[in-house]
Amino acid sequence: MIDYHGLVEKYVASLKEGFKCVPSGKRLRIITPYPYPDNDLIEIFVEALQDARVEVTDLGETLRHLHSQGFDVTSSPKRGFLAETVASRVGVGIINGRLSKTGPMEKSGDLMLDVIVASRGISDLIYTSKTYEPATFFEEVKEFFQENHFTIEQKVKITGTSGKRYSADFRILNGRESYLQTLSPKQSQGVKGKVDATFRLWSDYNNSSKKVSLLNDIDFEWQQHDAVLLGRISKVAYWSRKEEMVEYLRG
Repeated sequence: MIDYHGLVEKYVASLKEGFKCVPSGKRLRIITPYPYPDNDLIEIFVEALQDARVEVTDLGETLRHLHSQGFDVTSSPKRGFLAETVASRVGVGIINGRLSKTGPMEKSGDLMLDVIVASRGISDLIYTSKTYEPATFFEEVKEFFQENHFTIEQKVKITGTSGKRYSADFRILNGRESYLQTLSPKQSQGVKGKVDATFRLWSDYNNSSKKVSLLNDIDFEWQQHDAVLLGRISKVAYWSRKEEMVEYLRG
């Protein structure tokens, strides 16, 4: 016989181990074990209010995360309607780009679950985009760095001078600190969106670290003006010439 109670207990235990809580000013930042479509982890924030109530919110991270991937939920009425529908099904509101739900302290667990469900559901809307970048190129680059003995961190959260938060694909710690963003859309129509999102990222994150925009020129053709634009604020590297990228990163 299957021990159903034991299975549930094991599942709950594994979930508990997957959550990480970090104090963040007047809020508690919670890093969940649940991923966005690109495997970056969903984060929520809990703040105590008056009258023994709490607010659970993502502080706008879900929509910002999608925007950094070239998918703007607010760019069309249809996308906005779908996001509102997903959130409203669990009673979560979208207020100034933030997912938020408020309730009594004793219901904080339910509130957290609802915001997480809304965040996952809205982030999955990216699958409706014909330009969504699959994980295969990212994984291929990751394996290349590992094979060449680079010390890397994946999906690193960084904050721009504007205060906006982004997710950089890789932080490379060999020698001088470097950041690298991969550009490999699902279809050729997605090239412009990837270029625009990467240019916005590097322009806002303006510091002394090396910044590399890695173009997948094996599967896609990139226009010269795209390379020139990205070259203003980063090193443009090509997947067909990996050795040049390695030399630059180690230099």
